[in-house]
Amino acid sequence: IYIVMKFTDEQAIKIIKKHEAVDVKTQKLREDTKELYALINGDDFANELISRIEHIEGEKKSVARKKYARDVQDLFERLFQPLENIFYATGGNKVYDIKSEKVKKDFLKQINNIKDSNTLSHWIQNVGIKLAHLDPNGLMFMEYTTEYRKEIYPTYKSIYDIRHYESRGQLVEYVLFEPEQDVENKGIRYWRFVDDEMDRLFIQDGELFTLDSEKTFKHPFTEVPALINSNLIKIGGNYRISPINVILGLVKEYARDQSIKTIYKFLQGFPIHWRYVTECEECKGVGHTEKGSCGSCDGRGYLQKSDVTDMVTLPVPVEGQQTLERIGGFESPDLETWTQYNEEQQILERIAIITFWGTPLNSLETFGGRKTTTEVLFNKQPIENRLNKYADYCEFLEWKMSDWVLRFLDNQYDSNEQKITINYGRNYVIEPSDTILARYEEAKGKQENDVILDNLFKQYLQATYRTNPIELSENILKSEVEPYLHQSLKDVLDVFGQEEAQRKVLFSKWWSTLKQNDLNKSKETLISEYDAWFLVNKKEIEVKKVEKVEENPQV
Repeated sequence: IYIVMKFTDEQAIKIIKKHEAVDVKTQKLREDTKELYALINGDDFANELISRIEHIEGEKKSVARKKYARDVQDLFERLFQPLENIFYATGGNKVYDIKSEKVKKDFLKQINNIKDSNTLSHWIQNVGIKLAHLDPNGLMFMEYTTEYRKEIYPTYKSIYDIRHYESRGQLVEYVLFEPEQDVENKGIRYWRFVDDEMDRLFIQDGELFTLDSEKTFKHPFTEVPALINSNLIKIGGNYRISPINVILGLVKEYARDQSIKTIYKFLQGFPIHWRYVTECEECKGVGHTEKGSCGSCDGRGYLQKSDVTDMVTLPVPVEGQQTLERIGGFESPDLETWTQYNEEQQILERIAIITFWGTPLNSLETFGGRKTTTEVLFNKQPIENRLNKYADYCEFLEWKMSDWVLRFLDNQYDSNEQKITINYGRNYVIEPSDTILARYEEAKGKQENDVILDNLFKQYLQATYRTNPIELSENILKSEVEPYLHQSLKDVLDVFGQEEAQRKVLFSKWWSTLKQNDLNKSKETLISEYDAWFLVNKKEIEVKKVEKVEENPQV
Protein backbone atom coordinates (compact mmCIF):
# COMPACT_ATOMS: atom_id res chain seq x y z
CA ILE A 1 0.00 0.00 0.00
CA TYR A 2 1.43 3.36 -1.02
CA ILE A 3 1.59 5.87 1.84
CA VAL A 4 1.59 9.55 0.92
CA MET A 5 4.64 11.21 2.53
CA LYS A 6 3.55 14.48 4.12
CA PHE A 7 5.96 16.62 6.14
CA THR A 8 5.11 19.38 8.53
CA ASP A 9 6.94 22.69 8.18
CA GLU A 10 9.01 21.81 11.25
CA GLN A 11 10.03 18.45 9.79
CA ALA A 12 10.98 20.09 6.48
CA ILE A 13 13.08 22.73 8.28
CA LYS A 14 14.83 19.97 10.24
CA ILE A 15 15.77 18.26 6.95
CA ILE A 16 17.05 21.57 5.56
CA LYS A 17 19.22 22.20 8.62
CA LYS A 18 20.65 18.69 8.36
CA HIS A 19 21.74 19.37 4.79
CA GLU A 20 22.84 22.99 5.00
CA ALA A 21 26.30 21.82 3.99
CA VAL A 22 26.88 19.57 0.97
CA ASP A 23 27.64 16.08 2.31
CA VAL A 24 30.51 13.89 1.09
CA LYS A 25 28.23 11.53 -0.86
CA THR A 26 26.57 14.34 -2.83
CA GLN A 27 29.95 15.89 -3.57
CA LYS A 28 31.18 12.54 -4.96
CA LEU A 29 28.08 12.16 -7.13
CA ARG A 30 28.64 15.65 -8.53
CA GLU A 31 32.26 14.83 -9.39
CA ASP A 32 31.14 11.61 -11.08
CA THR A 33 28.61 13.55 -13.17
CA LYS A 34 31.25 16.09 -14.17
CA GLU A 35 33.45 13.24 -15.41
CA LEU A 36 30.57 11.68 -17.37
CA TYR A 37 29.79 15.01 -19.03
CA ALA A 38 33.46 15.34 -20.04
CA LEU A 39 33.54 11.82 -21.52
CA ILE A 40 30.17 11.69 -23.29
CA ASN A 41 29.53 15.36 -24.13
CA GLY A 42 33.13 16.60 -24.25
CA ASP A 43 32.39 19.32 -21.66
CA ASP A 44 35.69 20.66 -20.23
CA PHE A 45 37.24 17.46 -21.55
CA ALA A 46 40.93 18.35 -21.32
CA ASN A 47 40.83 19.84 -17.82
CA GLU A 48 38.67 17.05 -16.44
CA LEU A 49 40.31 13.98 -17.98
CA ILE A 50 43.78 14.83 -19.32
CA SER A 51 46.25 14.93 -16.44
CA ARG A 52 50.03 14.58 -16.32
CA ILE A 53 51.37 11.01 -16.24
CA GLU A 54 53.61 11.08 -13.18
CA HIS A 55 57.27 9.95 -13.47
CA ILE A 56 56.86 9.48 -17.25
CA GLU A 57 55.76 12.78 -18.80
CA GLY A 58 57.43 16.17 -18.48
CA GLU A 59 55.48 19.25 -17.47
CA LYS A 60 55.81 21.00 -20.86
CA LYS A 61 54.70 17.93 -22.79
CA SER A 62 51.78 17.48 -20.38
CA VAL A 63 50.62 21.06 -21.01
CA ALA A 64 50.85 20.55 -24.79
CA ARG A 65 48.95 17.24 -24.62
CA LYS A 66 46.14 18.85 -22.63
CA LYS A 67 45.99 21.79 -25.05
CA TYR A 68 45.62 19.66 -28.17
CA ALA A 69 43.63 16.73 -26.75
CA ARG A 70 40.50 15.85 -28.72
CA ASP A 71 37.34 14.70 -26.93
CA VAL A 72 35.78 11.27 -27.56
CA GLN A 73 32.16 12.19 -28.30
CA ASP A 74 32.42 10.27 -31.57
CA LEU A 75 33.05 7.01 -29.67
CA PHE A 76 29.79 7.38 -27.75
CA GLU A 77 27.90 8.34 -30.89
CA ARG A 78 28.89 4.96 -32.33
CA LEU A 79 28.27 3.16 -29.04
CA PHE A 80 24.73 4.53 -28.53
CA GLN A 81 23.60 4.32 -32.17
CA PRO A 82 21.61 1.05 -31.69
CA LEU A 83 19.42 2.76 -29.06
CA GLU A 84 17.45 4.38 -31.88
CA ASN A 85 15.95 0.94 -32.53
CA ILE A 86 13.82 1.32 -29.39
CA PHE A 87 11.84 4.16 -30.92
CA TYR A 88 11.51 2.68 -34.43
CA ALA A 89 10.61 -0.88 -33.44
CA THR A 90 7.24 -2.12 -34.63
CA GLY A 91 4.59 -3.60 -32.37
CA GLY A 92 3.52 -2.21 -29.03
CA ASN A 93 0.61 0.08 -28.28
CA LYS A 94 -0.44 3.14 -26.30
CA VAL A 95 -3.90 3.24 -24.75
CA TYR A 96 -5.43 6.33 -23.10
CA ASP A 97 -8.71 5.27 -21.50
CA ILE A 98 -9.97 8.75 -20.63
CA LYS A 99 -13.75 9.06 -20.48
CA SER A 100 -14.03 12.86 -20.61
CA GLU A 101 -13.59 14.02 -24.21
CA LYS A 102 -12.39 17.46 -23.10
CA VAL A 103 -9.79 16.04 -20.73
CA LYS A 104 -8.65 13.56 -23.39
CA LYS A 105 -8.32 16.33 -25.97
CA ASP A 106 -6.29 18.50 -23.56
CA PHE A 107 -4.20 15.49 -22.54
CA LEU A 108 -3.29 14.55 -26.12
CA LYS A 109 -2.48 18.18 -26.88
CA GLN A 110 -0.08 18.31 -23.93
CA ILE A 111 1.82 15.09 -24.61
CA ASN A 112 2.06 15.89 -28.34
CA ASN A 113 3.85 19.15 -27.54
CA ILE A 114 5.35 18.57 -24.13
CA LYS A 115 8.57 20.60 -24.45
CA ASP A 116 10.34 22.51 -27.24
CA SER A 117 7.88 21.17 -29.86
CA ASN A 118 8.69 17.57 -28.88
CA THR A 119 6.14 14.89 -28.16
CA LEU A 120 6.61 13.20 -24.79
CA SER A 121 8.04 10.14 -26.55
CA HIS A 122 10.53 12.28 -28.49
CA TRP A 123 11.56 14.13 -25.34
CA ILE A 124 12.40 10.79 -23.72
CA GLN A 125 14.33 9.77 -26.84
CA ASN A 126 16.23 13.07 -27.21
CA VAL A 127 16.71 14.02 -23.56
CA GLY A 128 15.48 11.52 -21.00
CA ILE A 129 17.49 8.49 -22.11
CA LYS A 130 20.67 10.61 -22.35
CA LEU A 131 20.29 11.85 -18.78
CA ALA A 132 20.65 8.29 -17.48
CA HIS A 133 24.13 8.19 -19.00
CA LEU A 134 25.22 11.73 -18.11
CA ASP A 135 23.75 12.39 -14.67
CA PRO A 136 22.43 9.16 -13.14
CA ASN A 137 21.54 10.78 -9.80
CA GLY A 138 19.85 13.87 -11.22
CA LEU A 139 16.08 14.17 -11.57
CA MET A 140 13.46 14.52 -14.30
CA PHE A 141 10.99 16.83 -12.58
CA MET A 142 7.54 17.89 -13.83
CA GLU A 143 6.96 21.63 -13.60
CA TYR A 144 3.72 23.37 -14.47
CA THR A 145 2.10 26.76 -14.77
CA THR A 146 -1.50 28.00 -14.58
CA GLU A 147 -0.93 31.76 -14.92
CA TYR A 148 -1.70 32.22 -18.62
CA ARG A 149 -2.77 28.69 -19.52
CA LYS A 150 -2.56 25.26 -17.97
CA GLU A 151 0.74 23.82 -19.10
CA ILE A 152 2.91 21.02 -17.76
CA TYR A 153 6.35 19.93 -18.96
CA PRO A 154 9.37 17.83 -17.87
CA THR A 155 12.53 19.56 -16.70
CA TYR A 156 16.04 18.34 -15.91
CA LYS A 157 17.34 18.96 -12.41
CA SER A 158 21.08 18.28 -12.30
CA ILE A 159 22.67 16.73 -9.21
CA TYR A 160 24.28 20.19 -8.87
CA ASP A 161 20.74 21.65 -8.50
CA ILE A 162 19.78 19.15 -5.76
CA ARG A 163 20.90 19.24 -2.16
CA HIS A 164 19.22 15.99 -1.06
CA TYR A 165 16.39 13.54 -1.70
CA GLU A 166 15.21 10.18 -0.36
CA SER A 167 14.63 7.59 -3.06
CA ARG A 168 11.65 5.25 -3.28
CA GLY A 169 12.59 3.05 -6.21
CA GLN A 170 13.00 5.45 -9.12
CA LEU A 171 10.61 7.86 -7.39
CA VAL A 172 11.49 10.04 -4.40
CA GLU A 173 9.78 10.67 -1.06
CA TYR A 174 10.87 14.30 -1.02
CA VAL A 175 13.42 16.53 -2.73
CA LEU A 176 15.36 19.47 -1.31
CA PHE A 177 16.76 21.69 -4.03
CA GLU A 178 20.01 23.63 -3.94
CA PRO A 179 19.34 26.97 -2.19
CA GLU A 180 19.28 30.25 -4.09
CA GLN A 181 21.20 33.20 -2.68
CA ASP A 182 19.47 36.54 -2.33
CA VAL A 183 21.17 38.92 -4.76
CA GLU A 184 20.92 41.99 -2.52
CA ASN A 185 21.25 40.35 0.90
CA LYS A 186 23.93 37.63 0.94
CA GLY A 187 22.77 36.43 4.36
CA ILE A 188 19.40 35.28 3.00
CA ARG A 189 18.85 31.97 1.18
CA TYR A 190 15.74 30.41 -0.37
CA TRP A 191 15.11 26.65 0.01
CA ARG A 192 12.58 24.75 -2.13
CA PHE A 193 11.22 21.58 -0.52
CA VAL A 194 8.74 19.28 -2.32
CA ASP A 195 6.97 16.27 -0.81
CA ASP A 196 3.97 14.18 -1.91
CA GLU A 197 1.53 16.98 -1.17
CA MET A 198 3.20 20.39 -0.94
CA ASP A 199 5.68 22.52 -2.86
CA ARG A 200 7.16 24.83 -0.22
CA LEU A 201 9.63 27.73 -0.23
CA PHE A 202 11.49 28.55 2.98
CA ILE A 203 13.44 31.75 3.63
CA GLN A 204 16.58 31.37 5.71
CA ASP A 205 17.96 34.43 7.46
CA GLY A 206 20.86 33.27 9.59
CA GLU A 207 19.42 30.64 11.92
CA LEU A 208 15.83 31.71 11.33
CA PHE A 209 13.62 29.80 8.85
CA THR A 210 10.22 31.12 7.74
CA LEU A 211 7.73 29.77 5.19
CA ASP A 212 7.04 31.99 2.16
CA SER A 213 3.27 31.38 2.02
CA GLU A 214 2.84 33.27 -1.28
CA LYS A 215 5.17 30.86 -3.07
CA THR A 216 4.00 27.71 -1.27
CA PHE A 217 1.18 25.66 -2.73
CA LYS A 218 -0.42 22.23 -2.83
CA HIS A 219 0.45 20.42 -6.05
CA PRO A 220 -1.99 18.05 -7.86
CA PHE A 221 0.15 14.90 -8.14
CA THR A 222 -0.26 13.20 -4.70
CA GLU A 223 3.43 12.22 -5.02
CA VAL A 224 6.65 14.04 -5.79
CA PRO A 225 6.57 14.47 -9.62
CA ALA A 226 10.20 13.44 -10.00
CA LEU A 227 12.05 10.44 -11.43
CA ILE A 228 15.68 9.62 -10.77
CA ASN A 229 17.50 9.68 -14.11
CA SER A 230 18.99 6.20 -13.85
CA ASN A 231 17.26 3.01 -12.75
CA LEU A 232 20.57 1.22 -12.04
CA ILE A 233 21.56 1.03 -8.37
CA LYS A 234 25.14 0.79 -7.14
CA ILE A 235 25.11 -2.34 -5.01
CA GLY A 236 26.03 -1.37 -1.47
CA GLY A 237 26.33 2.30 -2.41
CA ASN A 238 22.71 3.52 -2.17
CA TYR A 239 23.06 5.70 -5.25
CA ARG A 240 22.55 5.41 -9.01
CA ILE A 241 25.13 4.63 -11.68
CA SER A 242 25.32 5.30 -15.40
CA PRO A 243 24.67 2.42 -17.83
CA ILE A 244 28.23 2.97 -19.12
CA ASN A 245 29.67 2.31 -15.66
CA VAL A 246 30.91 -1.13 -16.78
CA ILE A 247 33.10 0.42 -19.49
CA LEU A 248 34.10 3.60 -17.67
CA GLY A 249 37.71 2.48 -17.17
CA LEU A 250 38.01 1.41 -20.82
CA VAL A 251 36.75 4.68 -22.29
CA LYS A 252 38.93 6.75 -19.96
CA GLU A 253 41.94 4.76 -21.17
CA TYR A 254 40.73 5.29 -24.75
CA ALA A 255 40.54 9.06 -24.13
CA ARG A 256 44.02 9.18 -22.57
CA ASP A 257 45.57 7.12 -25.39
CA GLN A 258 43.92 9.38 -27.96
CA SER A 259 45.57 12.41 -26.39
CA ILE A 260 48.97 10.66 -26.42
CA LYS A 261 48.54 9.77 -30.10
CA THR A 262 47.64 13.39 -30.88
CA ILE A 263 50.76 14.81 -29.24
CA TYR A 264 52.85 12.08 -30.92
CA LYS A 265 51.59 13.32 -34.30
CA PHE A 266 52.76 16.82 -33.41
CA LEU A 267 56.17 15.76 -32.12
CA GLN A 268 57.01 12.87 -34.42
CA GLY A 269 54.67 13.16 -37.38
CA PHE A 270 56.84 15.33 -39.64
CA PRO A 271 59.70 14.00 -41.81
CA ILE A 272 63.10 15.26 -40.63
CA HIS A 273 65.28 16.93 -43.31
CA TRP A 274 69.01 16.41 -42.93
CA ARG A 275 72.04 17.50 -44.94
CA TYR A 276 75.74 18.03 -44.69
CA VAL A 277 76.75 21.58 -43.89
CA THR A 278 78.19 23.76 -46.61
CA GLU A 279 81.53 25.22 -45.59
CA CYS A 280 81.69 29.00 -45.45
CA GLU A 281 83.89 30.32 -48.27
CA GLU A 282 84.76 33.45 -46.27
CA CYS A 283 86.26 31.83 -43.17
CA LYS A 284 86.97 28.36 -44.63
CA GLY A 285 84.88 26.72 -41.88
CA VAL A 286 86.73 28.14 -38.85
CA GLY A 287 84.09 30.73 -38.00
CA HIS A 288 86.35 33.79 -37.84
CA THR A 289 88.67 35.91 -39.94
CA GLU A 290 91.50 38.32 -39.13
CA LYS A 291 88.82 40.94 -38.41
CA GLY A 292 87.05 38.75 -35.86
CA SER A 293 83.84 36.68 -36.08
CA CYS A 294 82.88 35.82 -39.64
CA GLY A 295 79.99 37.96 -40.84
CA SER A 296 78.98 35.59 -43.64
CA CYS A 297 78.14 32.65 -41.39
CA ASP A 298 77.73 34.44 -38.02
CA GLY A 299 80.74 32.56 -36.67
CA ARG A 300 79.28 29.10 -37.36
CA GLY A 301 81.76 28.08 -40.01
CA TYR A 302 78.97 26.88 -42.34
CA LEU A 303 76.19 28.46 -44.30
CA GLN A 304 72.66 28.44 -42.86
CA LYS A 305 69.40 28.21 -44.79
CA SER A 306 66.22 29.96 -43.67
CA ASP A 307 64.57 26.65 -42.73
CA VAL A 308 67.34 25.41 -40.46
CA THR A 309 64.80 24.86 -37.65
CA ASP A 310 63.22 22.13 -39.77
CA MET A 311 66.55 20.50 -40.57
CA VAL A 312 69.26 18.48 -38.90
CA THR A 313 72.72 19.45 -40.18
CA LEU A 314 75.71 17.13 -40.10
CA PRO A 315 79.35 18.23 -40.12
CA VAL A 316 81.34 17.25 -43.20
CA PRO A 317 83.32 14.08 -42.36
CA VAL A 318 87.05 14.47 -42.07
CA GLU A 319 89.53 11.94 -43.30
CA GLY A 320 88.98 8.54 -41.67
CA GLN A 321 85.30 9.13 -40.84
CA GLN A 322 82.49 7.26 -42.57
CA THR A 323 80.96 9.19 -45.47
CA LEU A 324 77.25 8.86 -46.35
CA GLU A 325 76.32 8.20 -49.96
CA ARG A 326 73.99 11.21 -50.11
CA ILE A 327 74.68 14.79 -49.13
CA GLY A 328 71.14 15.15 -47.75
CA GLY A 329 67.76 13.47 -47.38
CA PHE A 330 64.68 12.84 -45.19
CA GLU A 331 64.09 10.61 -42.17
CA SER A 332 60.50 9.27 -42.12
CA PRO A 333 58.45 9.25 -38.86
CA ASP A 334 58.18 6.04 -36.85
CA LEU A 335 55.15 4.72 -38.71
CA GLU A 336 55.19 1.42 -36.80
CA THR A 337 54.51 3.20 -33.51
CA TRP A 338 51.85 5.34 -35.18
CA THR A 339 50.15 2.22 -36.53
CA GLN A 340 50.31 0.58 -33.11
CA TYR A 341 48.54 3.57 -31.54
CA ASN A 342 45.72 3.29 -34.11
CA GLU A 343 45.39 -0.46 -33.59
CA GLU A 344 45.28 -0.01 -29.81
CA GLN A 345 42.47 2.54 -30.18
CA GLN A 346 40.48 0.13 -32.33
CA ILE A 347 41.02 -2.71 -29.84
CA LEU A 348 39.82 -0.59 -26.91
CA GLU A 349 36.72 0.53 -28.83
CA ARG A 350 35.93 -3.04 -29.83
CA ILE A 351 36.27 -4.29 -26.23
CA ALA A 352 34.05 -1.43 -24.99
CA ILE A 353 31.34 -2.24 -27.56
CA ILE A 354 31.46 -5.98 -26.88
CA THR A 355 31.30 -5.36 -23.12
CA PHE A 356 28.33 -3.01 -23.46
CA TRP A 357 26.32 -4.81 -26.17
CA GLY A 358 27.55 -8.38 -25.76
CA THR A 359 28.71 -8.64 -29.38
CA PRO A 360 30.70 -6.57 -31.93
CA LEU A 361 28.19 -4.32 -33.67
CA ASN A 362 30.01 -4.35 -37.01
CA SER A 363 29.88 -8.14 -37.13
CA LEU A 364 26.18 -7.88 -37.96
CA GLU A 365 27.10 -6.46 -41.36
CA THR A 366 28.93 -9.66 -42.28
CA PHE A 367 26.20 -12.16 -41.37
CA GLY A 368 24.40 -12.23 -44.71
CA GLY A 369 25.41 -15.22 -46.82
CA ARG A 370 28.02 -16.44 -44.37
CA LYS A 371 26.18 -17.68 -41.30
CA THR A 372 23.10 -19.74 -40.59
CA THR A 373 19.91 -18.20 -39.24
CA THR A 374 20.58 -19.80 -35.84
CA GLU A 375 24.04 -18.18 -35.63
CA VAL A 376 22.63 -14.79 -36.59
CA LEU A 377 19.93 -14.95 -33.91
CA PHE A 378 22.53 -16.00 -31.36
CA ASN A 379 24.64 -12.93 -32.08
CA LYS A 380 21.66 -10.56 -32.15
CA GLN A 381 20.28 -11.82 -28.85
CA PRO A 382 22.65 -9.87 -26.51
CA ILE A 383 21.81 -6.64 -28.34
CA GLU A 384 18.09 -7.30 -28.09
CA ASN A 385 18.45 -8.12 -24.39
CA ARG A 386 20.15 -4.78 -23.77
CA LEU A 387 17.57 -2.94 -25.90
CA ASN A 388 14.76 -4.59 -23.92
CA LYS A 389 16.21 -3.20 -20.69
CA TYR A 390 16.30 0.29 -22.20
CA ALA A 391 12.77 -0.17 -23.57
CA ASP A 392 11.50 -1.14 -20.08
CA TYR A 393 13.12 2.03 -18.72
CA CYS A 394 11.60 4.27 -21.41
CA GLU A 395 8.17 2.65 -21.05
CA PHE A 396 8.15 3.47 -17.34
CA LEU A 397 9.27 7.07 -17.94
CA GLU A 398 6.58 7.70 -20.54
CA TRP A 399 3.86 5.98 -18.51
CA LYS A 400 4.69 7.87 -15.31
CA MET A 401 5.01 11.26 -16.97
CA SER A 402 1.78 10.68 -18.92
CA ASP A 403 0.07 9.80 -15.64
CA TRP A 404 1.28 13.07 -14.06
CA VAL A 405 0.00 15.04 -17.05
CA LEU A 406 -3.41 13.41 -16.61
CA ARG A 407 -3.45 14.09 -12.87
CA PHE A 408 -2.67 17.72 -13.60
CA LEU A 409 -5.51 18.08 -16.12
CA ASP A 410 -8.23 15.85 -14.63
CA ASN A 411 -9.89 17.15 -11.50
CA GLN A 412 -11.78 13.85 -11.20
CA TYR A 413 -8.64 11.70 -11.40
CA ASP A 414 -9.03 8.38 -9.59
CA SER A 415 -5.69 6.81 -8.61
CA ASN A 416 -7.39 3.40 -8.30
CA GLU A 417 -8.13 3.29 -12.04
CA GLN A 418 -5.50 2.38 -14.62
CA LYS A 419 -6.19 4.79 -17.48
CA ILE A 420 -2.89 4.76 -19.35
CA THR A 421 -1.05 1.80 -20.88
CA ILE A 422 2.32 2.22 -22.60
CA ASN A 423 3.91 -0.75 -24.37
CA TYR A 424 6.91 -0.22 -26.64
CA GLY A 425 7.42 -2.41 -29.70
CA ARG A 426 10.15 -5.03 -29.47
CA ASN A 427 10.63 -5.87 -33.16
CA TYR A 428 14.01 -4.17 -33.41
CA VAL A 429 15.75 -3.38 -36.68
CA ILE A 430 19.35 -4.19 -35.84
CA GLU A 431 20.75 -5.22 -39.22
CA PRO A 432 20.81 -3.02 -42.35
CA SER A 433 18.19 -3.81 -45.00
CA ASP A 434 20.67 -5.09 -47.60
CA THR A 435 22.07 -7.62 -45.10
CA ILE A 436 18.58 -8.92 -44.29
CA LEU A 437 17.72 -9.09 -47.99
CA ALA A 438 20.87 -11.17 -48.62
CA ARG A 439 19.85 -13.58 -45.85
CA TYR A 440 16.32 -13.75 -47.26
CA GLU A 441 17.60 -14.59 -50.75
CA GLU A 442 19.92 -17.21 -49.28
CA ALA A 443 17.05 -18.80 -47.35
CA LYS A 444 14.91 -18.84 -50.52
CA GLY A 445 17.72 -20.56 -52.37
CA LYS A 446 17.89 -23.21 -49.67
CA GLN A 447 14.08 -23.60 -49.83
CA GLU A 448 13.58 -22.82 -46.15
CA ASN A 449 10.00 -23.12 -44.86
CA ASP A 450 7.56 -20.20 -45.14
CA VAL A 451 7.74 -19.36 -41.42
CA ILE A 452 11.43 -18.43 -41.74
CA LEU A 453 10.91 -16.66 -45.08
CA ASP A 454 7.93 -14.66 -43.76
CA ASN A 455 9.97 -13.57 -40.74
CA LEU A 456 12.99 -12.52 -42.82
CA PHE A 457 10.87 -10.64 -45.36
CA LYS A 458 9.07 -8.78 -42.58
CA GLN A 459 12.43 -7.86 -41.03
CA TYR A 460 13.54 -6.55 -44.43
CA LEU A 461 10.45 -4.34 -44.70
CA GLN A 462 10.92 -3.06 -41.16
CA ALA A 463 14.53 -2.13 -41.91
CA THR A 464 13.66 -0.45 -45.21
CA TYR A 465 10.68 1.57 -43.93
CA ARG A 466 11.76 2.04 -40.31
CA THR A 467 11.20 5.81 -40.45
CA ASN A 468 7.92 5.62 -42.40
CA PRO A 469 5.32 3.63 -40.45
CA ILE A 470 2.56 4.24 -43.04
CA GLU A 471 4.54 2.72 -45.91
CA LEU A 472 5.67 -0.08 -43.60
CA SER A 473 2.12 -1.10 -42.70
CA GLU A 474 1.06 -0.90 -46.38
CA ASN A 475 3.92 -3.12 -47.54
CA ILE A 476 3.37 -5.64 -44.75
CA LEU A 477 -0.29 -5.84 -45.76
CA LYS A 478 0.72 -6.27 -49.41
CA SER A 479 3.07 -9.13 -48.52
CA GLU A 480 0.26 -10.88 -46.64
CA VAL A 481 -2.14 -10.62 -49.60
CA GLU A 482 0.23 -11.35 -52.50
CA PRO A 483 -0.10 -14.96 -53.76
CA TYR A 484 3.01 -17.16 -53.80
CA LEU A 485 5.12 -14.40 -52.25
CA HIS A 486 8.28 -16.48 -51.82
CA GLN A 487 8.01 -18.59 -54.99
CA SER A 488 9.50 -17.62 -58.34
CA LEU A 489 7.26 -17.34 -61.38
CA LYS A 490 8.92 -20.38 -62.95
CA ASP A 491 8.28 -22.51 -59.85
CA VAL A 492 4.62 -21.47 -59.76
CA LEU A 493 4.26 -22.24 -63.47
CA ASP A 494 5.94 -25.63 -63.15
CA VAL A 495 4.02 -26.72 -60.07
CA PHE A 496 0.60 -25.05 -60.30
CA GLY A 497 0.20 -24.29 -63.98
CA GLN A 498 -0.38 -21.25 -66.18
CA GLU A 499 -3.49 -19.90 -64.44
CA GLU A 500 -1.77 -19.66 -61.05
CA ALA A 501 1.28 -18.12 -62.74
CA GLN A 502 -1.10 -15.47 -64.11
CA ARG A 503 -2.45 -14.96 -60.61
CA LYS A 504 1.04 -14.09 -59.40
CA VAL A 505 1.85 -11.84 -62.39
CA LEU A 506 -1.42 -9.85 -62.36
CA PHE A 507 -1.30 -9.11 -58.62
CA SER A 508 0.85 -5.96 -58.99
CA LYS A 509 -1.55 -4.57 -61.61
CA TRP A 510 -4.53 -5.12 -59.29
CA TRP A 511 -2.71 -3.64 -56.28
CA SER A 512 -2.01 -0.43 -58.22
CA THR A 513 -5.76 0.09 -58.66
CA LEU A 514 -6.44 0.24 -54.90
CA LYS A 515 -7.38 3.49 -53.21
CA GLN A 516 -6.07 4.67 -49.86
CA ASN A 517 -9.29 3.61 -48.13
CA ASP A 518 -8.86 0.07 -49.46
CA LEU A 519 -5.66 -0.27 -47.43
CA ASN A 520 -7.72 -0.10 -44.24
CA LYS A 521 -9.44 -3.39 -45.10
CA SER A 522 -8.41 -6.72 -43.58
CA LYS A 523 -6.10 -9.04 -45.49
CA GLU A 524 -8.93 -11.60 -45.77
CA THR A 525 -11.18 -9.04 -47.47
CA LEU A 526 -8.43 -7.99 -49.88
CA ILE A 527 -7.64 -11.61 -50.79
CA SER A 528 -11.33 -12.21 -51.62
CA GLU A 529 -11.49 -9.01 -53.69
CA TYR A 530 -8.38 -9.99 -55.65
CA ASP A 531 -9.81 -13.45 -56.37
CA ALA A 532 -12.93 -11.83 -57.78
CA TRP A 533 -10.93 -9.33 -59.84
CA PHE A 534 -8.69 -12.11 -61.16
CA LEU A 535 -11.62 -14.19 -62.41
CA VAL A 536 -12.74 -11.23 -64.53
CA ASN A 537 -9.32 -10.14 -65.80
CA LYS A 538 -7.41 -13.37 -66.34
CA LYS A 539 -6.72 -14.45 -69.90
CA GLU A 540 -8.01 -17.78 -71.14
CA ILE A 541 -5.18 -19.85 -72.54
CA GLU A 542 -5.94 -22.57 -75.04
CA VAL A 543 -3.94 -25.66 -74.31
CA LYS A 544 -3.35 -27.87 -77.36
CA LYS A 545 -2.52 -31.53 -77.01
CA VAL A 546 0.42 -32.61 -79.16
CA GLU A 547 0.85 -36.27 -79.87
CA LYS A 548 4.37 -37.58 -79.53
CA VAL A 549 5.82 -38.81 -82.84
CA GLU A 550 8.73 -41.15 -82.75
CA GLU A 551 11.61 -40.06 -84.95
CA ASN A 552 12.77 -43.58 -85.84
CA PRO A 553 9.79 -45.91 -85.67
CA GLN A 554 10.66 -49.51 -85.85
CA VAL A 555 9.16 -51.47 -88.75
